[in-house]
Amino acid sequence: MPARKVLQQGELLLYLFIASLGVFFAAGLAAFLLVRFGPGAAASIQTSKVPIGLWVATVVLLAGSASLQFALRAVRRERQQAFRQALVAAACLGCCFLIIQGVSLAELLAQHFRAVGTGHSFGLLFALIMLHALHFLGGLGVLAWVVRDGLQGRFDHEYHHGVKLCAIYWHFLDVVWLVMFGTFLFTA
Repeated sequence: MPARKVLQQGELLLYLFIASLGVFFAAGLAAFLLVRFGPGAAASIQTSKVPIGLWVATVVLLAGSASLQFALRAVRRERQQAFRQALVAAACLGCCFLIIQGVSLAELLAQHFRAVGTGHSFGLLFALIMLHALHFLGGLGVLAWVVRDGLQGRFDHEYHHGVKLCAIYWHFLDVVWLVMFGTFLFTA
């Protein structure tokens, strides 16, 4: 089978995976909004303080995504040094996102457990955030693999499809996080 056909199939598979995750995420978000604003929910709405760390984590996530996109552009232009630096920066920013978000979510969970007695419940949103975290960990694992291969010189202007697929998935995770964070901001 020609290499180009295999690459197209790999990209199609990634898009199908992203589509299925998108449908699952949309259903979970719809369920959260129904529970949050459905019949009988109006009396239980309380406000939560949004931890500043979630804002910082969002900026770090987007910076990591920009770095990964820069790496993709650099490898396409055969700028190996810039490519490797951007890949390492994306991986470091991804790890920082995970740490900052973990601390922020612990703070948010503490708020949640203090407010449970008042009927304030974000359990479904926390489940969605944890699922995002699991998919983010998977993306971080793939990014680590791409970084390893990139540092070993396995990508160039002709062969960089792994970097492209990693960037596509990373951008999908960005969109999912932005929608979740926006939903939390408007429903907190």
